[in-house]
Amino acid sequence: MRSWWILRIVSIVWPTALLLFGPPRLSDPLAWPIQSGTNFEVGTRKQLALDPAFLERSENITLELHHPVKFDRNPVLTPTEPWEGEHITYGTVIFDEQEQIFKMWYQTFSDSAYAAGDYKRTSYICYARSRDGKTWEKPRLGLIAFQGSRENNIVLEGYGHYILDGCAVIKDVSDPDPRRRYKLFFYDTVAPGREGICVAFSPDGIRWEKHAGNPLFTGHYTVYAFRDDIRERYVVLHKTYLLPRGVESNPTVRMGMGVRVVVLRESADLRTWSPPIIVLRPDEEDPRDVDFYGMAAFPYEGMFIGLLNIFHNNDRIMEIELTYSRDHIFWHRTRRTFLPTGPRGAFDSYMVVARPPLVVGDEIWIYYSARNAPHYLPERKAEHRGTVGLAKLRLDGFASLRAGEAEGVLVTKPFVLRGEHLLLNARTDPGGYIVVEVLDRTSRPIEGFTRSETLPFQGDALKQEVRWSAGRTLRDLRGQVVRFRFWLRRAEVYAFVVAPARP
Repeated sequence: MRSWWILRIVSIVWPTALLLFGPPRLSDPLAWPIQSGTNFEVGTRKQLALDPAFLERSENITLELHHPVKFDRNPVLTPTEPWEGEHITYGTVIFDEQEQIFKMWYQTFSDSAYAAGDYKRTSYICYARSRDGKTWEKPRLGLIAFQGSRENNIVLEGYGHYILDGCAVIKDVSDPDPRRRYKLFFYDTVAPGREGICVAFSPDGIRWEKHAGNPLFTGHYTVYAFRDDIRERYVVLHKTYLLPRGVESNPTVRMGMGVRVVVLRESADLRTWSPPIIVLRPDEEDPRDVDFYGMAAFPYEGMFIGLLNIFHNNDRIMEIELTYSRDHIFWHRTRRTFLPTGPRGAFDSYMVVARPPLVVGDEIWIYYSARNAPHYLPERKAEHRGTVGLAKLRLDGFASLRAGEAEGVLVTKPFVLRGEHLLLNARTDPGGYIVVEVLDRTSRPIEGFTRSETLPFQGDALKQEVRWSAGRTLRDLRGQVVRFRFWLRRAEVYAFVVAPARP
């Protein structure tokens, strides 16, 4: 418990430090002071350009952020059934490695049922499946009745006291209880005065049972969750409101009051939860009308990637900003739009809401909820719909370290070499090149690994092994403290890894 009090103190001090010193500007040329004598743990994990903490210094290098490309046949899922209402909203998509199939759980929303106060019928959790992730089937599961029939794909209904909101699913192969193999986190009102974050369990992702101890803790809408397998923790991120002093939180007063922020809790056993920590809130650099409408996050190559929902209250538009973290507590913002809304008239012209991405082959697939009308629109029209879109990104392609016409240099911090093969995710323009030499702990080139002995890389590859003409390999240097020095021209590096074996 003591560690969590420390985290709470740090969570107050950290934002103050950012206000005083400011975060690094991603658009500026990179330049870090040398930290002599400080070893950085590289290990055998990928080092992403998005978080260049591994760098000691650079020259003529810029950090460029990249955007996913929207699928040309969007949207991939639309409301077509009466129980889905007008909107498909929050949800989760996974690729099930055991079954070799894409699975989607999504929340529905009916404007008419909500207006009538019929909260049980306002929103359901439904299930869809796909072989390719692009064409989806809504199977008739026969589980929950809607208007007298069970011929639907509904897998979970709310308690009925207020709306069910959110749909964060984890397939948890680490749980020894097969009845809890799948976990679904959502917001609901269990009984009058007992609202908060709830969980349901399932052996197959289809037949769900709500936890008898719901709610797990007090919390508000827009729920996201993931499992941190390294720390063996379940992490829940949800939206909450910073309300004026003296105003009590309840569903009636929250609308339009306070500032929306992102709160994190974690647990090892789903019973005991950490105190809430506000991990992201708007600051003085954000426009005054901006709120944070929740954040989808997922583990990626030893760090955490977040997709922050940025809500503009003035025009009621939602877009997505990229964030990242080494510990899922302290998040770095890029302060750039990662996934924008579409043009007027498009299915995603007013709102794009993040879902946790997934890696599919050599790409990152980002499913997102989309709307073609502003949030809080008083008068709904038949053509206003909430749907699901898909966008794709190169593997590791969140950002790149790039050199232009002038040759650039990247020098890593010293680290203990634990792998045997240096692999690059990189690309060069015509006439460009990437050369890597290995330096010893005093920054002198090591014989056999010097610039003149490196075979230059030209082209576009996700796992390009760096080789040296002398025939030496990094196996010869295992256990030694080294640095890498990259020479780039008309080229960019997305990531590198010192792998233990050949790909």
